[in-house]
Amino acid sequence: MKTLSTMENRLLVLLACAEAALLLDRLAVGFLAPFLIPDLKLSNFQLGLLSSLFSLSFAASGYLVSSLADRFGRRWTWITALILLFSGASAACGTSNSFASLAAARVTLGALEGPFLPIALAVMREHSSPGRRSFNLAFVQNVGAFLLAQLAGPIILVALAVHHGWRAAFLFTAVPGVGIAAAMFMMRHNFEEGPRQLTQPGAPAATEAAWDRNVWVCVGIAACMGSWILLQMTFLPKYLVQVAGLTPTHMSLVMSLLGVGGCAASIILPPLSDRIGRRFALRIGITLGLIGPFVALTVHAPLALSIGVLVGSVGLGCSPLYTSIIPADSSGRASIARAMAAVAGSSAIFGGVIAPSIGGTLADRFGLSAILILADVLAGLGLVLTLTLRRPIITDTVETPLTRPATAS
Repeated sequence: MKTLSTMENRLLVLLACAEAALLLDRLAVGFLAPFLIPDLKLSNFQLGLLSSLFSLSFAASGYLVSSLADRFGRRWTWITALILLFSGASAACGTSNSFASLAAARVTLGALEGPFLPIALAVMREHSSPGRRSFNLAFVQNVGAFLLAQLAGPIILVALAVHHGWRAAFLFTAVPGVGIAAAMFMMRHNFEEGPRQLTQPGAPAATEAAWDRNVWVCVGIAACMGSWILLQMTFLPKYLVQVAGLTPTHMSLVMSLLGVGGCAASIILPPLSDRIGRRFALRIGITLGLIGPFVALTVHAPLALSIGVLVGSVGLGCSPLYTSIIPADSSGRASIARAMAAVAGSSAIFGGVIAPSIGGTLADRFGLSAILILADVLAGLGLVLTLTLRRPIITDTVETPLTRPATAS
């Protein structure tokens, strides 16, 4: 039993670090925007388009490759190859000398990152103890990512850009993934699965039934909250510098607070949902998430602004509930990665393709404040959608909190 727990913890830390490495590069464009824009002469629309192109390839590749991994198995091989290829492609961003070359690099990165998290979460769930599934999924998805990418990321990347240029900062993002891929290769015998049976009686009908409701509602919530997240990640650094009057260094510290609150909420909310219900925990997170953009719009005093961003970051911490935990609770084992990829794809397409492009256009026409207003409107819509969630029809494990009568929903 001790051996199983040790291997579970090793897997947990490894996959969390891998997701952090991927997220660090995904967020790098936003953190380095004050340096990229004058050097490459980018407009707000082009800055938003970089995020959109990344997310479009992220969504398309994520669903396609996750479906193949569900169908044929060998999930460990998939994620090992993806993190290694992603690290190599990440370095290419630092060699870009125009919008076109940077956009091409981001499209490649999106295609490689998209399938990673759904497949990795399917692996983590398969090797998790029943009582730790919610915690493990949230930890892999958010905790390592927030601590290493969101908390430390802006401080490290901005410092590198100030002293060595933004190209050196991009090259740095490629380093962690190489070591993680090597560790994954060495641990392959512990976690690799064999080829999957292509026919599983009863699974298609059951999966279809579950997707009629909860997974599709999560697709809608992810579209709204993904937009809320990506709009802030892409434009909030620029807003804090140009509108709120912060220095780039002070901006990086405020942005790092998103990592602090998001990490704390990821540790607390998903396990708490085992007790109070998934839906109620999700509503708490989204409601608190509305505070961040509102405070940034109305208060520019550094301390009050920092507190508002910190409280609003709880909205980041509830993302595992609608992107992985509820879809996994509502899907058959053979389609878990595909279900989570569908939700992640919705977040990527709406949050990463449509919303940043609209946000960039609004910013060019009405100012950066319009982006934060749009972010909170979309989060409010996501909160409304949580009212339509129901208990899942399918679980392939022991009874989950969503299948028990919930007093707080």
